[in-house]
Amino acid sequence: MVASGSDDKTVRLWDAATGEERQKLKGHDGGVSAVAFSPDGKTVASGSHDRTVRLWDAATGEETQRFDTCNPAARLRFTNDGSGLDTGVGLLHLNSPSAASGYLHTSSAPAE
Repeated sequence: MVASGSDDKTVRLWDAATGEERQKLKGHDGGVSAVAFSPDGKTVASGSHDRTVRLWDAATGEETQRFDTCNPAARLRFTNDGSGLDTGVGLLHLNSPSAASGYLHTSSAPAE
């Protein structure tokens, strides 16, 4: 599986072997500037110009968590154990949403 972000505000998941689009993840209000898979491949993170970082279930495409940031996250990298996400504007502690550091605010429920 390969993930891509786009100025059309979506994250797309692709089959790396066939090039076929598997899912289109919608929810951002701005172009998507960064994407990353968790080490176990079960979660996709996306950063957007809308100043949010969103986590998605890679199997279902459901948004599982949203973090608001003071600046757009231009890069994303999961920690080796998958418990954190370096956003370039702060480190998100994923096992404890209230423990986000840096200039981040968190929301445990997806935006409606």
